[in-house]
Amino acid sequence: MSTASCIAVAGTSTGAYNICMKLQELENSISQLPPSELAKFREWFWEFDATNWDKQFDSDVAAGRLEALALEATRQHQAGKSTKL
Repeated sequence: MSTASCIAVAGTSTGAYNICMKLQELENSISQLPPSELAKFREWFWEFDATNWDKQFDSDVAAGRLEALALEATRQHQAGKSTKL
């Protein structure tokens, strides 16, 4: 059973409102966009996704979740197992 996902959207002068739809409904709506609107959606989603990725990365760094990877990369580099980019 698929549950609906809801997002808050800044709307009219009366405030924000929620849009709830199932993923399949969202996919269907996107697939029906004309090319110009699809291009706008693609650009918006790319920015949205990049912003969320950046926030998650920053959160992971602040929480120390990448520390072990950084230490291992440093060890590998010091052992001569890295190459210049």
